[in-house]
Amino acid sequence: MRKLRLGLFVAVLLGLTVGCGKTSETPAKVTGKVVYKGQPLRGGSIAFHPKEGAVYGTTLSEEGTYEIVGVPPVAMKVTIDTESLNPNKKPPSYGGGRGAKIDQEYRAKMQEMTGGNAGASPLMSKEEMARRYVKIPVKYTKPDTSGLSVTLEAGSQSHDFTLGD
Repeated sequence: MRKLRLGLFVAVLLGLTVGCGKTSETPAKVTGKVVYKGQPLRGGSIAFHPKEGAVYGTTLSEEGTYEIVGVPPVAMKVTIDTESLNPNKKPPSYGGGRGAKIDQEYRAKMQEMTGGNAGASPLMSKEEMARRYVKIPVKYTKPDTSGLSVTLEAGSQSHDFTLGD
């Protein structure tokens, strides 16, 4: 009886040990370039949207390139957005009441940070934003309408995206 218990104990322990192995794959490192009308996008952002979980995104360099590390190796929908560089972008409005006070404070702070352009990035001048901004079709900003997707694999890889009208 004692040998049977010891045998069962070892079998259960072995089963638990095997079950505790690493189940997640090595994350992906993704690099690439985004092109619109034959020219690299000079700014904006790219985001990878898995079916479930967090969205992974980064900014586009002036050469249209990007790099994201630590992305899970799964199928992803991809979105591209350049409106953050739009020098004429209106800041969000938070409505009346307490929201109006917050809205007023937000606008004042953005005016201060951007030298009078409330829709600008505080890290880039209005002139720089205007130079780098390229308006792209709004369909590329939403996962369900962008038409862009990729299945990532573990490790380093490159995925370029060419946008059309």
